[in-house]
Amino acid sequence: MNLSSTPPPTPERIDGRRLRSMRTRQLVIEAYLALLRENPRIPTAAQVAERAGYSVRSVFERFPDLHTLRVAATDYGFSRANEQSAKTGFDGDRRTRLKLHVEMRARICTEWLPLWRALNANKGESKELAKRIE
Repeated sequence: MNLSSTPPPTPERIDGRRLRSMRTRQLVIEAYLALLRENPRIPTAAQVAERAGYSVRSVFERFPDLHTLRVAATDYGFSRANEQSAKTGFDGDRRTRLKLHVEMRARICTEWLPLWRALNANKGESKELAKRIE
């Protein structure tokens, strides 16, 4: 088989290994965030790996260090929070719209406040995190 004739991967042709790796990466990020929701202290690689159901090696295969994981989790968290706040559908009278808005904000704060607290506690050691907070 001539490797030079193999077409490059396209979005339609992503192999199973790549998909599994992307899924593992996502599960590691979600495990990191879940641990932050339970305890405001920054979780260790071992704690993240255990929660995600993978080895510490798997964590470091996707993220070269915990700082990179923190930044990826921050980007994911901000993206999800923006998606959640963009969902409106605020029809009705003023009272109904206000109630829906308060409920939406409460859900977003409950889900993402632990990440925000961890970011603020650790922003001094990272220009990337400080920039995202701004």
